[in-house]
Amino acid sequence: MSERNIQIRLLPKQIEAMTALNDPKVIELLYGGSAGSGKSDFGCTWIIVNCLAYPGSRWLIGRSKLSQLKQTTMKTFKDVAKRYGLEHNKDWKWTYHSNEVHFANGSEIILKDLYAYPSDPDFDSLGSLEITGAFIDEASQITERAYSTVKSRIRYKLDEFKLTGNILMTCNPSKNFLYPNFYIPSKEGKLDPSKRFIKALPTDNPFLPESYLEKLRKLDPTSYQRLYLGQWEYDDDPSAMIPYDKILELFNNSHIFVSYVDTQRTTGVHSIMKDGTKLSEHYMTVDPAYQGGDSTVILVWHGLKVVKYYEYHGETVSNAQTIEKVKEFQTKYHILNKNITIDVGGGYGNAIWEAFKDSVRFNGNSASQSKEHKNLRVECFYKLAELIKSNEIWFPVDDTETQLRITRELEQLKRDKIDSDSKLDTVSKSTMKEGLHGRSPDYLDAMAMRMLQFLVKKETPTFSFYVIGDE
Repeated sequence: MSERNIQIRLLPKQIEAMTALNDPKVIELLYGGSAGSGKSDFGCTWIIVNCLAYPGSRWLIGRSKLSQLKQTTMKTFKDVAKRYGLEHNKDWKWTYHSNEVHFANGSEIILKDLYAYPSDPDFDSLGSLEITGAFIDEASQITERAYSTVKSRIRYKLDEFKLTGNILMTCNPSKNFLYPNFYIPSKEGKLDPSKRFIKALPTDNPFLPESYLEKLRKLDPTSYQRLYLGQWEYDDDPSAMIPYDKILELFNNSHIFVSYVDTQRTTGVHSIMKDGTKLSEHYMTVDPAYQGGDSTVILVWHGLKVVKYYEYHGETVSNAQTIEKVKEFQTKYHILNKNITIDVGGGYGNAIWEAFKDSVRFNGNSASQSKEHKNLRVECFYKLAELIKSNEIWFPVDDTETQLRITRELEQLKRDKIDSDSKLDTVSKSTMKEGLHGRSPDYLDAMAMRMLQFLVKKETPTFSFYVIGDE
């Protein structure tokens, strides 16, 4: 490629974004906020500029699905390259069936599918890939694990080019990992100096036709808030059973204390552990993975606080493995058999249930207690939503990936047949799995099973705290 001068024209918000990416302190940039704000155009411009500026560099353009990347992002890439006078098959080369773009100066771009396939949860497909920088288009459609894996691959020739290794992400407002990691800290003025969030709106793009803006204004209320106003605190789906802010509060309800009574004083029974917890206040819910299932999830509860969560992910999980783990937690937390609830739907969990005499069999398809709900599982879902909305459950989580997973599963809990006079119902498990890209809502199921104790025993949550001392 012969040396030439290329004049790059950017919109004001795009200039702000380019300036941020040229700041050596900034490593990660989230750019966007609405439809038509020039997000993909800027991402392609940034990648092209870097490929030309650093001969022999290697970059990545990623999106949730490779087919969408080729059909949309790469169409924008072609338009941007043409705008700057770069000729296809001369200055750069790419064919639709190729997953690489090669420039005449030796720079290359690798196109990557970043979908979270169950067969590759750790993105081993990225292997030993080394890149100089990355552009992830529509980052709201990928998982935090995908984002972290791409970041870990940015190391190619950074010292040689004296670069910090940037990752640029574009998106529309979304309540995935970007919301707590970029939007909220930026809004509160607490965003790490190595990160930057720049909000762009369709009205920031003077080249958009008025007809397109009018189309955005006529969208449904939620889409209008997201895609035209660029609002991240958009209204939740009216069929959603748990508001998003209540889901976030679930992980921070540290005000919850589980009450206990000094039964030794009143009955002479030594039923209080050293930490002051009654044995009967510990519960365990077990959602086993079936043949070819997704994950086995076990939750240990102290009242309505989750004190231990365990997940075993794999194509198959043997009953023996699950039984062993349940026994381990039962011994550690002194859990009575009658306080262990095991999902036996379809008969798959019967062998596990039989290993714990007097434990509770949970069959979600059985009749509900109230007779007002379609079945027991739906009734437990409604009770779970009620307690989460009233801030009566605390699920402390120590890693953002698990928190995001639980959040997404709870977001799938939606009413079905709202306008019907039939029994109360929720959307089907298959519909939930579609919203979770084929994954089963295992944490949601394990949490809902805890509600059975309230429905059967009419247990009432209480959060007063009695301190036992010497009289």
